[in-house]
Amino acid sequence: MAWGTGSAILWASFEGVAGVVGPGFVSWRKLLTVSSPNTMLAGRYRITSVIGEGGFGPVYRAKDLALDRDVALKTLSHSVADVSPALWELYRQRFEREATLLRSVTHPNIVSVYGFESDADGSLYLVMEYVPGGSLSSTLAEDGPLSVDRAIAIASDVCNALEVLDALGIVHRDIKPSNILLTAEGGAKLTDLGIA
Repeated sequence: MAWGTGSAILWASFEGVAGVVGPGFVSWRKLLTVSSPNTMLAGRYRITSVIGEGGFGPVYRAKDLALDRDVALKTLSHSVADVSPALWELYRQRFEREATLLRSVTHPNIVSVYGFESDADGSLYLVMEYVPGGSLSSTLAEDGPLSVDRAIAIASDVCNALEVLDALGIVHRDIKPSNILLTAEGGAKLTDLGIA
């Protein structure tokens, strides 16, 4: 495909991270628009802050104005379709698969999914439980190694989540500290089934 002054190659890694490689090209992440605080998405979610970055785009903390609760919004921006319609379709399918998988599971150690929304521009949003403790990766970066007791408690919660997924025939395939969220009470919740 020719674009600009040179050829570009679209690629998608196993993790679902995509980019454009070629002379003068930037990663797809730079093509995505990050919404600022107070921006409304899907007509009912007011952005509070950016809380992370998923394989498909930013993850926001937002206020669900209809139900008056904080939620996490995982986004798939339709601007990916401007780069490649085929890549958009691949990501849309993975995104919807994650929504379907997570909606089918109810467990205290797995992040709950509340809904699947879209905007007029075609962007998609996975509406999930907001977990206020942040990720295990951010905790490790800020606080260093965990105590043995804390590590065992977190590992136990993750094992409980994996046991439930296994019973449903779901293989997570991406267990890592950034996909383990910590509750305010110190428990752990598994998230991100996008490549399961």
